[in-house]
Amino acid sequence: MTAHMVRYNNQVIEQTLQTHLQNVAEYAGEALQGSDLFNVGYLAGLLHDIGKATKRFETYLRDSFAGKETIRGSVNHTFAGVIFVLERYHRNPGGAEQLLAEVIAYAIGAHHGEFDVVTPEGKNEFVRRLEKDRDDLCYVEAMNQVFGSTSGTGFSVEDIDSLFQRAVKEIAWKYQQIIKTLQAETYKKETKDFAMGMLTRLVLSAVIEGDRRDTAEFMSQKKNAVFFGTRELWGEALRFFEDKLHGFTQDKPICCIRQRISDQCRFAADMEEGIYRLTVPTGGGKTLSSMRYALAHALKYNKKRIIFAIPLLSVLEQTREVIQRYLYHGDLLLTEHHSNLIRAVNESEDLAASGGYTASLASQTFDTPVILTTLVQLLEILFSGRTTSIRRLQSLTESIIIIDEIQSLPKKTIYMFNQAVNFLAEQCHTTVILC
Repeated sequence: MTAHMVRYNNQVIEQTLQTHLQNVAEYAGEALQGSDLFNVGYLAGLLHDIGKATKRFETYLRDSFAGKETIRGSVNHTFAGVIFVLERYHRNPGGAEQLLAEVIAYAIGAHHGEFDVVTPEGKNEFVRRLEKDRDDLCYVEAMNQVFGSTSGTGFSVEDIDSLFQRAVKEIAWKYQQIIKTLQAETYKKETKDFAMGMLTRLVLSAVIEGDRRDTAEFMSQKKNAVFFGTRELWGEALRFFEDKLHGFTQDKPICCIRQRISDQCRFAADMEEGIYRLTVPTGGGKTLSSMRYALAHALKYNKKRIIFAIPLLSVLEQTREVIQRYLYHGDLLLTEHHSNLIRAVNESEDLAASGGYTASLASQTFDTPVILTTLVQLLEILFSGRTTSIRRLQSLTESIIIIDEIQSLPKKTIYMFNQAVNFLAEQCHTTVILC
């Protein structure tokens, strides 16, 4: 069973489906480990492409690679995993097993593009996948290839059952955490449902990240090093930053005010993770003060990333210059991500059938310790249906997000934005600063 093919150094190299599934499982699990959902991510990654285990897909892959005329997407490989998960585990109404089955099934079925669980016409899209012609999907063949006695995947149905039970414990605990958090507020059913929607989107994000990362690495025949912050790195960056601050003069009243603001931010960095406001008048040194807070907070709580979200590109350019000047190895640690730099990516692109690595995939995730982006891009990550945006959601976990000029947030997005930020802070160990 073959997942991908590539021509590299005049040789045709094939990636087995087993290797691809195992790699994606590891990457998806790692992406969710900080959110206490490793086994959930691992399970979704392990099952996401089991529909490829058919002669029909093998023929499609080889024909596409050879340059023969094929119809992209003509071989459906996502429904098989959805059917397997729902039929085997969607049994206990209202229980954690049913909840996990739905979350996993959605992540599998949507990793090449989101779908409505219930359409505007009221049609249940899970049921439609369950009623799909099994012969057309080559479903029995795929299941025999993946789980049969001669399976080449290296895992059995019993292995999946065991992994599923470990994942059930994680999803049950996370669900209880969501309910516990909401009980401290005015409880609304739609608030709980929104949080569960964000949780499902997070699992989908991890699967997309794992799938595209592994595919990109195979196509380029090069490991893509994931670079995020560590206590050692944040410690060096904070010392470098503080040394820079010591060079400031205090010969004017405004300089003294800026110093007091900066010192308050440094003191606040030791406070617990959560959502905070920073209100500073123009000229008060907000960029450096928030940066000082972020570096110290990242060091104390071992955060992976610091993300600055700026509303305007003109302000973003100014902010970048300041950050690069005061950030230890700024050119290495900082990545910009906004509309001027992002190349359009064809959402339907099937790398399994392509002959080479698409370089634009490298820009789809945040893979440096410090990210400079726009408020629009942040909203895209939280709410857009594009898989390139969804993929970056897992990068927001275990991070510090500093949102400048928060008053510029479009009013129509405020309620959903608040709920999304609450989810990140309460369930994903993310600290958010609203400036």
